[in-house]
This record gives sequence, structure tokens and C-alpha cells, in this order.
Amino acid sequence: MTVARSVWGAFSVHPGLIGTELGRPLSREEKVAAGWTDEDGNWSSSFKTPGQGSDRYSWPRP
Repeated sequence: MTVARSVWGAFSVHPGLIGTELGRPLSREEKVAAGWTDEDGNWSSSFKTPGQGSDRYSWPRP
């Protein structure tokens, strides 16, 4: 029996900081103190959107 070798490779990498509702129980003051948001509730620029955090990368194998 032969096994076909895939011509695609993929790696999983940690997506980094993702702005989600998991921090909902925290107060605005706690989020600002942690550096997650500014005073207006906008996410820090170091956070990604959920869509950006779920991106996948693939490429053909040599």
C-alpha cells in the first residue's frame, strides 16, 4: 500500500493578543490599567481582531 504525500505544508503559530469578549467581566479601569484599552474603550494596537487571529497560512511544499 502506498500513501500519497501531501503537496501542502502548514504550521500553527500563536496568533498573539486577540480582542474578544473574554474580558467582559473586567471593568474599564482594569482594562486600561492592564494596557488592553484606552480610556475610550478602544483596543490597544497590539491586539488583533478575531478575524486576524484566525488567519491561516499555507504554501506548496517543495
